[in-house]
Amino acid sequence: MSAERAEVKEILRKELINQVTAAEQENIRLREEMAELRTAHKLELSGKTDEIARIMKDKEKQLQQLYNRYSMCTFRHIANVDK
Repeated sequence: MSAERAEVKEILRKELINQVTAAEQENIRLREEMAELRTAHKLELSGKTDEIARIMKDKEKQLQQLYNRYSMCTFRHIANVDK
């Protein structure tokens, strides 16, 4: 009976070691995957930041062009009124 208990204990111990080892390997895999996802996310954010900066620059240019057209129209209107 004691030999059977020892055998069961040994089987349980080995199973526990296998489960711990599997959990550690899964943990390592998940950490690597998380690092890859972080890197991909940073690259995506960097691309979005560049895109936003480009759009902002374009919108500022459009706004400046609109202001210039408005100024010219106002100047022309004042010149026509003064005639």
